[in-house]
Amino acid sequence: MENIKDILFELRHKEKKISDIVRFLSIRCDDTPNYSLLMGAGCSITSGIKSGTQLINDWKKEIIEYADDYDTSITPDEYFEKQNWFDERNPYSSLFEKRYDLQRQRRAFVENEVANKNPSIGYAYLVKLIENNYFNAIFTTNFDDLLNEAFYRFSNVRPVVCAHDSAITSITVTSKRPKIIKLHGDYLFEDIKSTLRETESLEGNMKNKFIEFSKDYGLIVVGYAGNDRSIMDILSFLLKKEEFFKNGIYWCIRKGDECISDDLKKLLWKDKVYFVQIDGFDELMAELNKRLNKGVLPIDNAILSSEHQIKLIKSLTSNEYVAKSNSQIIQEDSKRLKKMVSHNIFEDFFKHVDIKKERKKNNTTKKDNSPLIKDEEKKALNKIRILFMEDEIEEALKLIDEQNLEKIENIRFKTELLEMKLSILHDMNLENSIQYKSTIDLLIAINPNTEMYYLDAVNSFPCIKDKIEYINKAISIYPTDYSLYRKKGDFMVDYYNSLVKKEESDITVESITECYLASIKLDGSIFNTSWVNLCNWYNHLYEKENEKRKDKVLELLNEYEKQNKYHPNYLKVCYQYRDIINKEVDQLLIDGYKFAKEADAPVWVESILLILLDYFINKDKINEVNKFMHEFEDEYNPSYDYLLKKAIILAKHFDNISEAIKILEDIGEDSYIHNNMLIKLYAITKEKEKAKKIADKFSTIEPDILFLYYIEFEEYETACDLIEEYWIKHKREISTLISYSYAKLKLKRYKDVYWELKQYYDNPQTCIPALAINYFIADIKHNKLDEKKIKNKILNNKELYDNDVIAAAYSLIGDIPNALDYLSRAIKEDNMLKYSVQDWPAFENCREDNRYKKLVGIQ
Repeated sequence: MENIKDILFELRHKEKKISDIVRFLSIRCDDTPNYSLLMGAGCSITSGIKSGTQLINDWKKEIIEYADDYDTSITPDEYFEKQNWFDERNPYSSLFEKRYDLQRQRRAFVENEVANKNPSIGYAYLVKLIENNYFNAIFTTNFDDLLNEAFYRFSNVRPVVCAHDSAITSITVTSKRPKIIKLHGDYLFEDIKSTLRETESLEGNMKNKFIEFSKDYGLIVVGYAGNDRSIMDILSFLLKKEEFFKNGIYWCIRKGDECISDDLKKLLWKDKVYFVQIDGFDELMAELNKRLNKGVLPIDNAILSSEHQIKLIKSLTSNEYVAKSNSQIIQEDSKRLKKMVSHNIFEDFFKHVDIKKERKKNNTTKKDNSPLIKDEEKKALNKIRILFMEDEIEEALKLIDEQNLEKIENIRFKTELLEMKLSILHDMNLENSIQYKSTIDLLIAINPNTEMYYLDAVNSFPCIKDKIEYINKAISIYPTDYSLYRKKGDFMVDYYNSLVKKEESDITVESITECYLASIKLDGSIFNTSWVNLCNWYNHLYEKENEKRKDKVLELLNEYEKQNKYHPNYLKVCYQYRDIINKEVDQLLIDGYKFAKEADAPVWVESILLILLDYFINKDKINEVNKFMHEFEDEYNPSYDYLLKKAIILAKHFDNISEAIKILEDIGEDSYIHNNMLIKLYAITKEKEKAKKIADKFSTIEPDILFLYYIEFEEYETACDLIEEYWIKHKREISTLISYSYAKLKLKRYKDVYWELKQYYDNPQTCIPALAINYFIADIKHNKLDEKKIKNKILNNKELYDNDVIAAAYSLIGDIPNALDYLSRAIKEDNMLKYSVQDWPAFENCREDNRYKKLVGIQ
């Protein structure tokens, strides 16, 4: 490679400016783009992905470090010149192939490199340019998914993404939908092209499509060094023909680059090819956006009304490359985005309170005659809000307390301050605190008829007595609100089902049933999910009385089918209890999905889709899962529930751990299921720090999260100590007893586990599968193997247990073939098992078996 300054001086007559590109892009007919975009690895550097040059340098150092034949008297460059496997024209591919022999190894490397990376501000600008039809087709040599991710984050537009040669034939030049075409594949596929032989040429369909687009479009190249023949040969060939690249090729070269490839130098001498010097990908996109889109912000104000988008902008503007950029446009836009967040934070500040206020709007209330808030009081409120927006949460709380709440006479101002305090404590995850409870009590004392305060207490306090106290107060004020009875039933069911010893419950089964029936009596429509929850309650209550269970569930189903057999609530229960109803549930689900789409009811569409996905997974129709998910995402904007479901599916059924983590991190920490899943995934990827942050943040309201963290990261002693401390004030719950007994087994305290679980094993009403398995392990270690006991409990009643439990039972009695048969089925149902099962004491007998090692991924 030659010195770039000398080459560019020779080619100075071929140099163009960014203003030229702006002018050419703006000349369009009917808003149809004149240019395609070709992106290379340089576009991803500011998103935290190493450039090709960085990887080349890293690999060279690694190879030299372990090379037996390296002579320290010569330079590294001289060493590589002597290697017959090294191609100076394409160092990236030859080094990549040298470091990683197999395609699967290269895929794993790429996946690790691109995992958890966020698109830089340049991608946000590019999405805006694509939205306004300055580009429609983007070719990329990159394996990462940053551009598609940018569409997902910054736009409602959904592009067509093609990374497979066989799929590209369906993409048309005339389609108005944006197209992302990955010339070398995607890291999600095995056949990513990254080595010397693999990049010699593009596959047939991909090559033909690239040629097809070259007829109607010019080409702008950015971030691509031109180091592989697969693309450079096509460009050179097409430039010989008059009908291709009529609008020219404009190759962006970053200022400061030290060298240029021979192939690119040759290409730049050709007619219709020019170069443009740029500061970087982000800076180029910023300038194009400013000139072509008149400086619109890269993120629309319209999408700033959610907490997620506010966090997104904070993340975008705090990117270290953004902070260091010399681009005045980027710096100004960064400031504008921060101001926009400040403005919109006022709307989002009371988000979790405002949602509950919707209920209040539907009730007739007295006119508020309390005095208006004074200017000084408004200033104080705004100052607190700004502190909150800037993450100065403790300062905001301090400022509220400094207002001397007890002496404030203006009820409206006092209410605003208390609600703000409640919001801040909520954000700090201090719901289970005396301070939070006293704040709610003060609000109730001021406004005793405000239902949302009671609901906030119910949602926040973990103690069942507190929940019942506040929900009963709310019911006494709003005795005709069906949702209050439903909510009361829901949290009582959760509490009752969580207990190991049901006889210790403060809640009776009759009181739970009465709550749901009272709710249904007030509103018997299919929209009231009390009847769905009552189905589930009957299923649990009468699980040992099969005929009664069937009668109770069928009675409800028959009643609600009459209202609307395509309603998601009805379909959900139909699918859940498909074993006891005489219907073709699969066709019913498909018909319901079609009905929802024809009725243009997005919420119904998504709700039914989530049921359909479970159906397809249950039937092992993974291709259908993929198909329906892609179709849905192309047409609709998914909700939190869908994205959570997608992350779980990716992890459990596609073994795509990195993408699952990415989705869960993006949608925010909103639920126990979300946080539980993310900690388990972080344990797989060994990201202990991230898992600890979640555990610390939510441990006060969900102690199980903290127990899970210590179990997953093998700190068993700490887990046992915390659980024992927790049991001093709380009744024993199933989940904590499972965690506790497992941790004790890992600590090899078999005698403790044996006597701890024997009382539950001897009582058939309280012995659940996981506890039975843990008991058997302790029994074997403490006493001796009793095959008869294991067979009587589990293996003679397989229909009652999941495949992983059956596999564990077979393993304990030494029947390895059967154990591995059932373990294989279990892993097929939930791929995450292959990671966790490696540590299960139940499979100690299988550890040396080659089939077991293959199943769980031990090399």
